[in-house]
Formats: sequence, C-alpha cells, structure tokens
Amino acid sequence: MESKLAVNLRAIGRILPQLACPHCGGHLALEGASLLCEAGHRFDVAKPGYLFLLDHGIHTKYDRQLFEARKRISDAGFFAPLTEKLAELCATYLDGRTEGLLVDAGTGEGSHLAEISRQLGGGYPVVGLDIAKEGIRQAARDYPGHAWITADLAACPLQDDSTALLLNILSPASYQEFDRILKSDGLLIKVFPEKDYLQEIRTAFALKESGGHAVVYERLLEEYTVIEEATLHYQKALSAERFRDLLLMTPLGWHLEAAQVDQFLQTDLPQVTVGYRVVVARRKA
Repeated sequence: MESKLAVNLRAIGRILPQLACPHCGGHLALEGASLLCEAGHRFDVAKPGYLFLLDHGIHTKYDRQLFEARKRISDAGFFAPLTEKLAELCATYLDGRTEGLLVDAGTGEGSHLAEISRQLGGGYPVVGLDIAKEGIRQAARDYPGHAWITADLAACPLQDDSTALLLNILSPASYQEFDRILKSDGLLIKVFPEKDYLQEIRTAFALKESGGHAVVYERLLEEYTVIEEATLHYQKALSAERFRDLLLMTPLGWHLEAAQVDQFLQTDLPQVTVGYRVVVARRKA
C-alpha cells in the first residue's frame, strides 16, 4: 500500500504548474520530496504530505484540539447539508471546464473540501489552503490525495489566473489575492453565517448578537457581482460530547469558563440552529 506521503506527493505534482514560490513568485519543480523554485528557494514536503509555503512565522489560535473537534463535528454530519449544496454548485459551475484549480481558501482540517471532491467524483484538481499548520497537517493525514498547503490567504502561493473556482467557507476573505489567482471567468463561492447561526449558544450564555454577517455581505458586494445566492437553514441535535466539540470549534465558545460549559452540558441540550448564506459571485470588471 502506498504511503500517505506518496499519495499526496502525486497530488502536489498534479498542480505544480499553478504553484508559486512564496518568496519570489517563481514556478516550483518537484525533486524527490522537495519543491525547488527557479531562484533556488527550497521547500520540503512534510509528513504525512503537506506543504508549508509561508514566508513568515505564524501565530494563530487555531490549534490541534480545535481541528480535532471540528473533524468529529464533521463526522457527525453537522455540515452535511452545506457540503452537499456546495458540491452541487461546484458540479454546476465546473461542468465542462478542463483548466484551473478548485481552491478552498481557509480550508481548516480539510473536511469540507475532501467531501466536496468526493461528491464531484475526485476528478478535479483541488487545493486546500490555510494559515494554521495544525489544520493542514490533519487534512493531509485524514484526506490523502489532495494538495494541502499552509499558506497566507493574503499572499497565496498560486500563480496568477490559476483558479477556476474558489471556495471561501466561514473564513475571512482576501479579495485582492482572490482577484489575482482567479481566472478571468473564474468564480468565488463564499459562505458566511446567517444571523440565527448557533443562536442557542448565544442565548444559553447571554452572548451579544453580532451584526458581522451583514458587514461581510456588504463587503462582498463592493468587490464582486452576485450571480446566484441561497440561504440554508436546518436544526441539528448533538450529544453532550459533540456539543463540547462545537463549543471548542466556534469562536463563540472560546471565552467561556470550563465550569460554564460543564454546567450547560448537564442540562437538556437544545437543537442547534444552523444558518448559512451561500453566494456565487464574479469579480467586477
């Protein structure tokens, strides 16, 4: 049986023409288990087969514990209606295309992208980008056969005009970089939470309502023309263990005291409201 490193190296080799050195922007060549650019910058492929293409150090709150919690939440089907919708949209907008990448900017531990790729039949070259090394490491371990890259979304290690379809799921956007890497007819599919997203957690812990969803949407409209959008709402029941994972995963739970969480988990747990807005958009001329 092939190692995960070998499987992931083959996936990296498939997208080499679209990769760019994070230091100089040059093209990269694969030599054994390393990438080398024309200017001599070298990047080793880490076990179990992911790339670290950052030209600076990182500090992030997104740690191994958070990504493991997100993986368990994903395995419990929490995101299933969302990934099904995204796979449907990707199939529609990639239909007939033979060039360009499917890129997930802010991929986390890769569960969304891996499931979308599976539903697409696995035939389209996909790349998962995230600045959190722990998430990318986990993605390479759990979902071999794709290109997983630790990278800054504000300085994507991809060539200009390389991306046919760009996913940005519950993650900050870097529109200037998105414009650069998208093909002239490329599309952005952005997902952000609706106002009622996880409202039961806000109620249980007396957290303030956030108007951030509206700000994110208005910012998108400044840069892109919407060609399709949909809202997605559903309720999800979770066990106490998965509710704990949800509180670990979402920023809503990051400032809660352990005693608060323990007390909440001993109550009759509510179903959780999940609300998303999914927007397909094209950059403005």
